[in-house]
Amino acid sequence: MGFPSPAADYVERPISLDETCIARPASTYLIRADSTLIVAGIFKDALLIVDASVKPVHGSIVVAEVDGRRVVRRLQLYPAVGLERLDTGYIQLVDVRDDDTGAGVQIFGVVTYCVNDMRAGEWDDSPVM
Repeated sequence: MGFPSPAADYVERPISLDETCIARPASTYLIRADSTLIVAGIFKDALLIVDASVKPVHGSIVVAEVDGRRVVRRLQLYPAVGLERLDTGYIQLVDVRDDDTGAGVQIFGVVTYCVNDMRAGEWDDSPVM
């Protein structure tokens, strides 16, 4: 017959991206990045995991509605409230609203994870193989 392997007690569970990246399924959305935002480590077509229930803090990468369209920005709370463009560094001062009515910018959710296709960052700087 044989003896059971002593390593059998140390078998790890498979990694689940759902369990790792999605804390609150009812308020989590998956969004594709439409451009590269290298400052935040986001490549074009990256999968952004956005949690609408997370309270944004100073420096959070957020999805916000600006001028009728959804954009990815870094939230700045100090010294004034603004949204920083991650491609240019330009900070747009804004009024953040908590509901769907009135003037100002609405924060849709906080980007909690980013899944990049790492092949997007490849380059070949050597013409000789």
